Amino acid sequence: MAKVLLRIIVVALPALVLLAYVEFGLSQLDTHYLSKKNFLEKQKNDIVVLSLGSSNAYYGINPETFSCTGFNLAYNAQSMYYDLQFVEKYIDELPRLKLVVLPIIYYTMGSDLLNTSQDWRVFFYKQYYGLPLQRPDDGVFSVIKQLIDARNYTKIALYGDTLYAHFKSGFSGHVDYVPERTGWYNSSSVDKADLNKFVGRDAAVAHSRDYDPNTAKRNIAYWQVLVDLLNEKHIQAVIVHLPEHETYYKNLDQSKLADFNMTVNTFARKNGLAFADYSQDPRFNLDDFTFMVDHLNPHGAAKLGEILDQDYIKKLCR
Repeated sequence: MAKVLLRIIVVALPALVLLAYVEFGLSQLDTHYLSKKNFLEKQKNDIVVLSLGSSNAYYGINPETFSCTGFNLAYNAQSMYYDLQFVEKYIDELPRLKLVVLPIIYYTMGSDLLNTSQDWRVFFYKQYYGLPLQRPDDGVFSVIKQLIDARNYTKIALYGDTLYAHFKSGFSGHVDYVPERTGWYNSSSVDKADLNKFVGRDAAVAHSRDYDPNTAKRNIAYWQVLVDLLNEKHIQAVIVHLPEHETYYKNLDQSKLADFNMTVNTFARKNGLAFADYSQDPRFNLDDFTFMVDHLNPHGAAKLGEILDQDYIKKLCR
């Protein structure tokens, strides 16, 4: 029996060592989930302004333009549920925090991360930040399936199909976006807007198709918990609707857009929050956008940052 066990160990040990090596290598990958977390935690004692949100905010809010220390904690496809989770996780660790910027986005408010092709991101939030999973609402079976998913526990499963490529590269190189030290994504390498392409129209049609008023109500409820928590800590919040080019906002479903505006305005009034609607601000033009005409380029992000600083932030920095 002892000899059999010894043989099993001899056979299994190299495989276990290899798995441990791969798991460790993947944990060191330069992904923005890791790099932004490290940037944030090195600056926790200095941050006065925290900006949340989805990719529009990731591209479009540049804290380097603020009069005091700010940090951009937006990620691509970030749902309002994860805005709440970030505040719950970090609010007691940011002693100088005075303002939270809440970017409001038509598509994000009306959709659910779990029902998109980006649903894999919930496991990155879990593994890199320890945030609780956003639970599916379509039955116990889906919840159990999510809980036992190996992507909760191992980066080998998390990186899945790209595993061999990372192994072959020696776990070097950038996996995805490369954020600045302030958490903002400098999209200078991204193409600028081109009106000869129907990106604005096509994005508006797709976003309108996915917008669901019931989902919007559920998402705004997450923000209600978030704002209540900020109020308890005497931290201000401002809702910001980022600039959009007319080729985008003019092609949105007008009835769903009306629902979006009503929901946001009602929420702002109920909570006594400022609502900075820059979505159709004439100070922004085509030169301020990437090829996604609801995503600002660095020029547009600098412009928006200066406006936010003048309107809401500078007075908090004294």
